[in-house]
Amino acid sequence: MDSADGEHGEGQLLAARKGGTMKRLEKAIAECDKARERMEASKARYEEDVKKLRAAEAAVTEAENLEYVRIIREMHLSIPEFELLKEQLKAGNVNALLPESEEHESNEEPDEENMPEENGAEDAYGRD
Repeated sequence: MDSADGEHGEGQLLAARKGGTMKRLEKAIAECDKARERMEASKARYEEDVKKLRAAEAAVTEAENLEYVRIIREMHLSIPEFELLKEQLKAGNVNALLPESEEHESNEEPDEENMPEENGAEDAYGRD
């Protein structure tokens, strides 16, 4: 009888262990499935954020390009003049960029001989 009870008791113990193992396995599988779902959701959010980032970067680039075009138009530069300006800037030749009249005006003091007289006489251009 003891042997029968012992065998039966071991069978129940083994079945209990199997049941516990099965429950742990099912729980691990469920946790794994949940983790995969969270991972997929995170990937989807990440891909959406990457799309938004690329769109924002494109908008910034477009705005910068429009600003460059506005500046060039304000300067009344043609395309060849702009290309020359770029080359001179890259070469570091900033003095060549200034028009001669501005360069002379900024570097020279007014010459008293070229100043119009204040006694009512006409200057070289026929002005009073």
